[in-house]
Amino acid sequence: MRRKPGTLLDNTLLRYLLSFLLVLLLPLVTFFLIYNRYFLSLYQNEVFERYQNEIVSLDREIVTHVQWMRNIAGQFTNQRTFRQEDIIEDAPGYSRTMNVLSSIVSPQDFFTTISFYSSASPDTVYTNNGTFNVRFYKQYYLPDGTSADLKRILPEITDERWFTPGQQLMSSGFQGLSYDCIIPIPHTPGDYVIFSVPEHSFRRLANNTDFMILYGKEDVLYSSFVPDPLLTEQISVSSEPFVRLPDGRVLFCRSSPESGMYLALLLPEEVILSPVQEAQRLFLVLFLLLAAVGGFLVFVMAMFNYRPIRRLSESARRRVSDIPRELQGTRAVGYALESMERQTSSLRRSVLRERAIFKLIYGRMQDDPSVSECLQLAELPPNEQSYCTVVLQTVGAVPKEAVMETVTHSLEALCPVSGMEYITGKCYLFLLGYARNREKLRQALTESCALITEQTGQAVRITVGKGYSNPRKLNHSFRQALSLHESMAEGPDICFYEEAGLEKEDFTYPTLDLQSLYYALVQTDPERYQLIADTLMDTVQNGSLQPFTACSICCDIINISLTGMRELQPCSLKLQEVYSSLRWETDPVLLLETAKTITRQALELLTQLAQPEEDAPDSAMQIIRYINENYSREDMNVSQVAQVFGLSVSNLSHRFKSQTGMNISDYISEKRLDYARQLLTGTRLTISEIALSLGYSQAPNFIRKFKAQTGMTPSEYRSVYMNPATAKKKGLKTNEQKTKPDTDHD
Repeated sequence: MRRKPGTLLDNTLLRYLLSFLLVLLLPLVTFFLIYNRYFLSLYQNEVFERYQNEIVSLDREIVTHVQWMRNIAGQFTNQRTFRQEDIIEDAPGYSRTMNVLSSIVSPQDFFTTISFYSSASPDTVYTNNGTFNVRFYKQYYLPDGTSADLKRILPEITDERWFTPGQQLMSSGFQGLSYDCIIPIPHTPGDYVIFSVPEHSFRRLANNTDFMILYGKEDVLYSSFVPDPLLTEQISVSSEPFVRLPDGRVLFCRSSPESGMYLALLLPEEVILSPVQEAQRLFLVLFLLLAAVGGFLVFVMAMFNYRPIRRLSESARRRVSDIPRELQGTRAVGYALESMERQTSSLRRSVLRERAIFKLIYGRMQDDPSVSECLQLAELPPNEQSYCTVVLQTVGAVPKEAVMETVTHSLEALCPVSGMEYITGKCYLFLLGYARNREKLRQALTESCALITEQTGQAVRITVGKGYSNPRKLNHSFRQALSLHESMAEGPDICFYEEAGLEKEDFTYPTLDLQSLYYALVQTDPERYQLIADTLMDTVQNGSLQPFTACSICCDIINISLTGMRELQPCSLKLQEVYSSLRWETDPVLLLETAKTITRQALELLTQLAQPEEDAPDSAMQIIRYINENYSREDMNVSQVAQVFGLSVSNLSHRFKSQTGMNISDYISEKRLDYARQLLTGTRLTISEIALSLGYSQAPNFIRKFKAQTGMTPSEYRSVYMNPATAKKKGLKTNEQKTKPDTDHD
């Protein structure tokens, strides 16, 4: 093997390495022989006995908590405070119920919530946090995989029953966060007490030691590590106080007849034998002193050669978050490079596909070779008998993957399909090859609608343009789908242009094009923005439009461009100059020239922002872009943003303030307020569900914050800003409808 200078194969480094190994390994081997023969056997029994006592103490503490919860359940027997008829007859009964439950929870540190449920009032759950309808409280998963609320599941519970967070489903669709223990009240059939125990109550029992609790012989109640079925079986059948596992860990087991649980502590053998290792360290000091000189030289030479690899490894971990921890050094760098290459290739294909689809639907190709190239980039075969456009829009914002994967999976067996997100979270565009059977296409689209609605809870509308054998006419199919979309206000969920009875292609106001123009701007996609802007201005310039319509389109282009530029650069002096230079115009020609000027300035800004920002990864522009893309997350706040960018909260706030002139907390609040407005006017979610989706654990806190910012409550905002047609379609009431007497009741 050829030795390379400056590497571990160099002669000098090899000599240092061999000398170090000879000096250090020989005494270490002798020491470990003595250690394994004497020290291990001396301390092993004492150490194992200590951990056996520890699991006994853990069992006693759990039994104490379980017995206390049982005693509390026993105290509910014949409690008049919780009788439904007493609460109805006595106005302060609800307050006394809350006070009793709160007085039980307040001195407790094991469980955080206590609930009372009675089959005498099957639709109400009383908790120390309030009273909830059973349907909106939470649901529990049954063994067959289905979920059911308390009304259905409690009659089957004859004894106390535990439910893990994974077996619970909150009314908003989120998984449970606590462990629920349901205990029937003695001598009061049909009444139950529910204790909610947070995860940290279990975690602190064993002082950060890995442990597991089984409720029964197979059901895992709590585990601080990923449970293994073989390990679970070992715990329930083991008759020994501890078992050595093949992976070098020791399992301490105990069954508890008082609580009906099985407990297990899982510790690495080296942790258990830490007292032995303490003695070992005393001996190692002598050998380290003898090997200090040789070890120091080897360490310096190794670190000198390893420093570039370490820097590459640290840089790779900052850029690629899913690198396995067992990969270090050059292996981690190689994994990161391969991962980034895959991501870059996938993103590049996605960008090229979207740009090709835009060129096809806007008819911006100059010759036939460019059409073939666009079809190839759009991943559509160039020899199909016909091509058509499908526009899919949801009522509210939905995840991109839920729509794209569902529609593509439903249609790919029927015809070639290529899709993209046209308007972020709300409108999607698909190009189809020749569909041999119209009914099968309708059936596939219907199945896609049903799946999307089931997954997201959002209603779906689909319009399909005519099919053309010439792909250069896909822009006609696209316009037909858009015009059909605007004309079917109360129509079916799926409609084909050829079946809609529209004899000619009338002009349709480009509402969706304008929305797509806005998202192309705020997402810093200059090519997409220029394509849509040029198409809209060509429509104004070359189309036979009424002056009022032409002026409206130009004003929308100007307004959207200025709004998007303000979001990208909130405090730009150049943008303020643009605002001050605007003049009121009613001439379409002058408005069109103004629109062209504004779009050119927007393109200059996009081109500037699209440049790589390697030197300023934590600039205000990057922070604004991250907030704009993630403001709907429940955990979105200043601390979360600071953690993402690796800054302290004060440092982040100072940087954002100095570069934008505004407080970052105010900017986040404004974005989340806009999201709340969208949910109020665009979905059927209740106020409580909207509050939960925005990260508020209590709906009154959200209502108070919303009113402070808008001057009205969420319900008032929904009734004022939702028009009658939209409210009727979503099953909501406007101010006009609320004034009419209700004749039907659920």
